[in-house]
Amino acid sequence: MFWLFELIRVRQWYKNLIIFLVISLGVEQLFLLDAYLSLFFGFAALCLMSSCNYIINDIVDREKDKLDKIKSQRPIASGKASVSFAIIIAIVFFVFSLAISYFLEPLFTLLLLILFGLTQLYSFWLKNKIFLDVVLIAINFMIRAIAGAVILGLYITEWFVAGIFFLAMFLVFAKRYGESKDGLRKNRNTLKFYTPELMQTFLIVFLSILVLMYSMYVIFNHNGYWFIATIPVFTYLLLRYFTIVITDTNLARHAEKLLLRKDLILGGLFFVILFLFALYKKKLGL
Repeated sequence: MFWLFELIRVRQWYKNLIIFLVISLGVEQLFLLDAYLSLFFGFAALCLMSSCNYIINDIVDREKDKLDKIKSQRPIASGKASVSFAIIIAIVFFVFSLAISYFLEPLFTLLLLILFGLTQLYSFWLKNKIFLDVVLIAINFMIRAIAGAVILGLYITEWFVAGIFFLAMFLVFAKRYGESKDGLRKNRNTLKFYTPELMQTFLIVFLSILVLMYSMYVIFNHNGYWFIATIPVFTYLLLRYFTIVITDTNLARHAEKLLLRKDLILGGLFFVILFLFALYKKKLGL
């Protein structure tokens, strides 16, 4: 039954963890169990909707996937899962996703429907349009992050939304770099435009934007030396990620493997702890 996990792409659910970033907006919700429970159910709703989207994409592309050495191993393309069974799973996941979201917050349901619509727009059309494919993926990440604030009823600043967008652009271009470097042009039409040199340039551009934007955010919105101390850690994480992507294209194409690296895990934990400590100090007025 391992093919079922591949059908619903459990390994891709990590992308929805971005919904928990809203916790960084203030120290009040850090110690509220209800906030974490609400975000967990929001995460579950996003995962169900994501799986629904992946299944629809695999059904539509099943004939093309049969011609690809790697994609032909997918459950639908390989025949391990029938189209009718996949459709049933997709419908069930879609309904449960909307039911959970409506229970949490009706506006969250609207965001899920927008996410579903944009994903279908990407799958059927925009994934073959240069730059529009990347921008749409980044917008989908923005929606996931905004969903967390909607669920908790928190105000989010323009800094937060724009930062998520640029971070998503950086991560998507990192994946495109790996695909382009490995010559996977048959798998993605836009790769004939996305040369390794161009992708590396964009990575440098968005890395610079992220460092500058985060520094400005900290300086103008979180006055305090503890927040300033997070800037070098944030910069290190981006530079380390960039270096790994450039030197190992396999990891660039599979971000879920990158997230298992000890240096990134330890650096990420240190950043989170330092940022939360700075929030706590700010709350106490220290």
